[in-house]
Amino acid sequence: MTHPSPSIHAYPRAALRGEFGRGAFVFVCSAGLCLMVGPWTLAGAIFGTAALLVAVYLIVVGLRSATVLRVSETGISQQLSPAYPVWLQRIWAKQISWDGLTGLTLHYYATRRDQEEGWLELTLRHGRSAIKIQDSLDRFGDVLTRSRQAAEANGLPLNRATQDNFARLGALRHVPVARHTSLRERP
Repeated sequence: MTHPSPSIHAYPRAALRGEFGRGAFVFVCSAGLCLMVGPWTLAGAIFGTAALLVAVYLIVVGLRSATVLRVSETGISQQLSPAYPVWLQRIWAKQISWDGLTGLTLHYYATRRDQEEGWLELTLRHGRSAIKIQDSLDRFGDVLTRSRQAAEANGLPLNRATQDNFARLGALRHVPVARHTSLRERP
């Protein structure tokens, strides 16, 4: 019996361009203000801390831009581009078998008060290992559907928010998910 080849998913660079741009802008502003008021003042410490947090965010976005997800009949794996150092590839690499899936959550993070726009984050768990996938991933709907099928096959209980998000998306109907998805039910 042959298994179909795994589907390969990546984050399109265009989808991450805005995140890099906004992050770089906030970093430059925070670092600049820190240097202007002096790093040893209270305001400088606040701006410096903000710059440091945004720098960490930019590193994570950079790693996500080089992440490749492989989805097969047996599981899902996350790998980093070979262009990165081997030690970093080993830290970033994760693999979860569908049979070993112990947790699944689907969170919606609203960017507006009316909840009309935002993004989704799918978290797959096996023990202490977790793979987090954002909806900017190409063919996110395919990964979402396969993950939901595995959770159902394993009899995993889904929290109320995850159930509501799946219901609103119609994930089992193979609906593609776009960046800045609206989860509000339409009449």
